[in-house]
Order: sequence, then structure tokens, then C-alpha cells
Amino acid sequence: RRSELEVDGQRLALARQQFHLFAQLCVHACHYPGEFVALRDIPGLDSGHRQALGRVRKSFDEQLPGFWKQVAVRDGAGGVRLSVRPRDISVDPAMYEGDADMRALAEALE
Repeated sequence: RRSELEVDGQRLALARQQFHLFAQLCVHACHYPGEFVALRDIPGLDSGHRQALGRVRKSFDEQLPGFWKQVAVRDGAGGVRLSVRPRDISVDPAMYEGDADMRALAEALE
């Protein structure tokens, strides 16, 4: 199952685990702007943190070339952050009707 999102007016589809990881990075960027988060600290990711991030990067590179390189920053010690202003991250309520994961994301971003 895939989840859709929109970035800069362009619709993308990510596998559920990829979407979950990206959503958690967005939540972290909103609550802790400029701070890195260790991938192992992201809820819902069991093992294979780096592989999961690699799959997210690959999906973005395939669908929106150059975006991931612009917004994702690694600290070299297992941490990552999105260099996006919190006010630039939002969730359209119509996108999360009937989707508990999207509803939780929207609530976390409030």
C-alpha cells in the first residue's frame, strides 16, 4: 500500500514505511527545527534504519529529482534532519480522511 503526498505542488507516492519515516522527519522538523534526530529514535522503525532512509531518498529522487538533496541533511553520526521551515510543512485535512496515520501526523504538526 502506498501513501500519497504533495511537495511543492507535485504529487508523490511512497510506500507506507517510507511515508512513515518521512512524516516523522517532518514532525521532528516542526518541533525541533535545525536539530538532528537519530534514525534509531524514530518510532515504528525496527531495524535497517539506514536502508529505510536510502529507500526514501531513492523514491524522492525518482519522483522529484533534486528535492531530497536540497532538504535532507546528515550529520555523519546517524542523525538526519530536514532543512525545511516548520511553517512550510502542512497537512491537508482532506488527505487524512479515514487514515489514522495521516490524522496522527496532522495532530503532531499542530
